[in-house]
Amino acid sequence: MTRVLAVLLRRNEIAQLFVLLLLLTNAATAQQSSQAFSVARSFPEPPDAASFEFSSGGFQYRIAGNGRGHRRLNNEKDLAFSLRLALHDYLTHKLYYAEYKGDLLLIGEVSDSDYGMGFIARLDGATLRMKWKRVINGFNVGQGLLDGAYAYVTGIGFVGKVNLKSGAYAWRHEDLYGHKNSAFNAFELPEVEGDVVIFREAAHYLRKKIAVIRVQRHKGKIISIIT
Repeated sequence: MTRVLAVLLRRNEIAQLFVLLLLLTNAATAQQSSQAFSVARSFPEPPDAASFEFSSGGFQYRIAGNGRGHRRLNNEKDLAFSLRLALHDYLTHKLYYAEYKGDLLLIGEVSDSDYGMGFIARLDGATLRMKWKRVINGFNVGQGLLDGAYAYVTGIGFVGKVNLKSGAYAWRHEDLYGHKNSAFNAFELPEVEGDVVIFREAAHYLRKKIAVIRVQRHKGKIISIIT
């Protein structure tokens, strides 16, 4: 009887160890599949716009404040492209870029001096024609995070997960901004831990405590909000 009990306990320990290793493997896989968007160099264009420069895939890119850009490879002829901004809109603050299946991904913010709004766009890697462009509600657009075939994006009071094939939102959460305590004014780079995506607010002089929202990675259900 004692020997049988010892065998059962041993099997239970092995099962627990297997579950632990599986959880650690899933967490490591999630970390490996996620990659931060890079930050382009910015140059002020008075009075409020900004132009940007960056290198990606061996090409050099320059995008003016009006959203019109050029790509150059060594001494070859420049390839022009456009981010299709509205008539009075201009790029401002920061521009983030990444590669996905040979295409160019861009996350930026536009303004017309009265409002601010973000976007994420996918441009064909060969022609730079826009495959799709999706609005990120609100200003204070943050650095995006690639997660396989998806990207996590943020703005003031806004977090979302975008399908990189279609440009559609897999899920999103709006109206998170705290009007009484200024929580979720802007976000740091999102973090992936297993089946959870963590969105931490950027440090703000009006707040001593960092607000955090945790969301189920695949289903998009909010797990917790700490303000």
